[in-house]
Amino acid sequence: MMIRVYWLIRVTAFAVIGILALISPPHSAAQQAVQIACFAAVGLSLLAWIAADVSPRYRARGLPAALGVMAIAGGVAAATSGSGQTLVAFACIAAFWAGSDTDLATSITVAAAGIVSIWVAGGDRRKQFRHDGRGSAADRGVRDVRPPTAFLPGPGRAVRGPAGAARAAAGRAAPRRRAG
Repeated sequence: MMIRVYWLIRVTAFAVIGILALISPPHSAAQQAVQIACFAAVGLSLLAWIAADVSPRYRARGLPAALGVMAIAGGVAAATSGSGQTLVAFACIAAFWAGSDTDLATSITVAAAGIVSIWVAGGDRRKQFRHDGRGSAADRGVRDVRPPTAFLPGPGRAVRGPAGAARAAAGRAAPRRRAG
């Protein structure tokens, strides 16, 4: 009975993510094509997973293959823009399920496939952000020049640092006298 509930949850999540991707599509046509291919791959791997659950004869070979394809497709979809990025949840589900239903080597392989696909597909995206100037300061090579103590809570955050700390300590040590 619980297997049917799990499948209802998985198929519902796939449908909700698909609807969200239609509401907020990626910005470029290339990313839309990648996202459509990833949705097709995850959908087919869900069907293969159902087939592996229904017939135990194909479970030993079919389940690791289906989970590996799902992890890779979910990881690649994570590097696109729009709401289709949430397809990375299926990469996480594939890694989790491989860890619980397969041996150690297979589960490590599925998790690594998902991570590497995010890393490889996301590397191209980082290069595009750096080229467009939309990345973070670290992506553009800008170094933060504030001292680490500037991020601590408390009074005098703005004046901390080697010289600022001395000024702040001197100001608290002796009250100022009025000129007059």
